[in-house]
Amino acid sequence: MGFDIYGMDPVTNGYKEPQAPDTDYDYESKEWQTYFDLKEKYLDNVPGAYFRASVWYWRPIALFLQEHMDFLDTEDNEGLDCNSGHVVNSDKAHRIAERIQDLDAIGEIDEWVRNKKIAIVMMSKEDCAICDGTGVRTDRPLLGDLEPLTKNGIEGVKCNGCKGEGTRDPWESNYPYDTKVILEFGHFASESGGFQIC
Repeated sequence: MGFDIYGMDPVTNGYKEPQAPDTDYDYESKEWQTYFDLKEKYLDNVPGAYFRASVWYWRPIALFLQEHMDFLDTEDNEGLDCNSGHVVNSDKAHRIAERIQDLDAIGEIDEWVRNKKIAIVMMSKEDCAICDGTGVRTDRPLLGDLEPLTKNGIEGVKCNGCKGEGTRDPWESNYPYDTKVILEFGHFASESGGFQIC
């Protein structure tokens, strides 16, 4: 699962977006292969047309925007948290891009990323939700062969979520905070003409 962010009126740099063939979808046909090649070339040359992020990468971007873009209203901030089609207008997209550039110039993005990573490292481990903190799964998982395990009088298989330890890193540790990704989004926003979050 991920977030697809579409530019509303991207700077095209002279490239015209190719249209999909007016035939049934056939990935192996020459017509469709040509379309995919042209589409890839278009996206490579029109950075404001499309931005894709997995749910893990999008959450830090959205959080950064929510914490640093004081001109975004409540509706915008809520729209960043889901892929329901919320539109951020051209003016706000341009302001996002400028603010990201300004914050990068003074090292604020690097510092924010570093502080988020430190905060995650400082968090305590949490009980594994898969095995209720026992380290042993007593259900019948549909996974491959899990190692049999008896621990504290509980019989079952070694939990694949915590490797039998009963605790695991906090959920927040799944989110990769990365300056480069925020800068890439800023570049997209600058060229997007506004964007829609899907």
